[in-house]
Amino acid sequence: MPRQPEWYQQLPTALAMIRTFPAPVVDRAGLEILLHVSRRAAIRLMHRFGGYQAGRTFLIAREDLLRQLEAIRDGDTYQWESRRRERLDQALQKRIVIQVTSKVGDRKLANLPSGVRLERRRLEIRFGSMEELLRQLFEFSQVISNDYDSFCSWIEKS
Repeated sequence: MPRQPEWYQQLPTALAMIRTFPAPVVDRAGLEILLHVSRRAAIRLMHRFGGYQAGRTFLIAREDLLRQLEAIRDGDTYQWESRRRERLDQALQKRIVIQVTSKVGDRKLANLPSGVRLERRRLEIRFGSMEELLRQLFEFSQVISNDYDSFCSWIEKS
């Protein structure tokens, strides 16, 4: 399915605002604010939704805009995109955030994280909690990434 417009994310808020909007028409600038779109995008949407030009100003009847946006909200494309975003949000909420030291990007084999010992054919990691274990493993993997050649040499010599 092709990429959906960014303003789809603004649709629920925009609908709520339009319902309480006191004026009978919405201008181009108002549409920009409602949907968080650029001037050019607002003009394109005004044309798409049946807006009209009065002098140098683009307008659309509030009720017409409301009907157009509700039709989009109720359509299959928006519903699919909405479900996709919900699944993405749920997946991202399951991620674990591990606090690491700021020096992790510079660490080399010579200065392993405290609690990590590398001996001949043996790796020892001391930890007090699951979070600490994950931090140690991540930092050790960064050591390997930062100093891969030294790590390979050390392993081959062991």
